Amino acid sequence: MRLYLVRHGEAVAQQLDPQRPLSEAGRAAVRRLARALRAAAAVRAPGEVWHSSKLRAHQTAEELLAGLGLQAPLRQVAELEPGADPGALLAALAAERSDLVLVGHLPSLAELAALLVLGRAEAGAFVLQPATVLCLEREPGQQRCAVRWMVEPGLFGGG
Repeated sequence: MRLYLVRHGEAVAQQLDPQRPLSEAGRAAVRRLARALRAAAAVRAPGEVWHSSKLRAHQTAEELLAGLGLQAPLRQVAELEPGADPGALLAALAAERSDLVLVGHLPSLAELAALLVLGRAEAGAFVLQPATVLCLEREPGQQRCAVRWMVEPGLFGGG
């Protein structure tokens, strides 16, 4: 099973729009990332794409899927909300067998990555810039995941 942990793209400031949609730069970064991942055939078709209720996370999920040329159901998951307990998300993942894309926020997403790889939630173990994808893989019967790759949009120009 592969888990693609995605930090949402850059959002507009709350003073400009309290809904905090993706900024134009954020959309461009997610599109750039998706194009590069598609060209490398790096992402297997997920069973679902989970995201928080925040507009920026939902928009990131949509842009990523479109750019990858993939289709999967989008599912809003409370355990991906900002500040959510990564242990709750870990419990939700326990029954999953298909590949998943998880679009969320810091520090919870970085803590989840550490929990999955190291067995303990450490926010500083993984640095996830906006529109970064961290690919983890868990073998059947295993509790921990291995890091397969991590890609951020700055690798493709435009920051």
